[in-house]
Amino acid sequence: MSYPHPPVMGGSRPVSLGAPYRQQTRTDLRPPRPAIRTRRYEIAWLAPNGEKKTSTQLAPATPFFEEAFSAFARGTLIQATGGPVAIEDLSPGDRVQTAEGRLETITWIGSMTAYPAHAIPQVEAMTLTRLIADALGLGRPMPDLLLGPRARILVRDARCAGATGTEAAYAPARAHIDGDTVVEVRPAAPISMYHLVLEHHGSVRAGGLDVEAYHPGPGLAAQLDPQMMTFFLGLFPQLKSVADFGALAWPRISEDDFSLMIAA
Repeated sequence: MSYPHPPVMGGSRPVSLGAPYRQQTRTDLRPPRPAIRTRRYEIAWLAPNGEKKTSTQLAPATPFFEEAFSAFARGTLIQATGGPVAIEDLSPGDRVQTAEGRLETITWIGSMTAYPAHAIPQVEAMTLTRLIADALGLGRPMPDLLLGPRARILVRDARCAGATGTEAAYAPARAHIDGDTVVEVRPAAPISMYHLVLEHHGSVRAGGLDVEAYHPGPGLAAQLDPQMMTFFLGLFPQLKSVADFGALAWPRISEDDFSLMIAA
């Protein structure tokens, strides 16, 4: 994935996302709208005519927005049609293998920088999940795999049927933390993080594990007000509406539900 210029290394900062400021006398007692902390995101997408486009955009620095850009650390190997490819070397239009047994076209790739603690005032370091080689079985993963705070791994387990009614489900990567082969880490230096959208939602093969491609999940309209929805959709120029993300390939379970499931 390449850009017309290097990713901006600046941190997040509070700005107003409302209308341009105009000096005026207040006639009501309502408190001013609080500033929203923002950050820069890099995006690359596949236009309807097949052209690959790139852009740098400013958007809210909230976990919901950052989730779309932070599933895979730089260097993660994604199984593409010609073999494993580092996430940073993929581009929109490339085809990848999915756990669902089909090839899917990448329509969008997003990237952001995760910073170490205290690198940016008032901004906490991103908590990542490191899975040591063979942590979940032989070659799962291989080699070590570093995933973002909201990355989800596809779990195929007979016990999923009791929780979701399906043979598999997406569980948070951090739900696998055991303090031994799967651990929580914080970056000691700036690290590039990535995520991708497929033409049809599914699970990409990353270092031997099946990891969910990006999808905002159901009920998005109830989570975002109109202003935030506009900013969110602006990050996905290849889509006309949220509905274009399509359906989830598998249901999701929470960290708590996963713990209860494996304890059963």
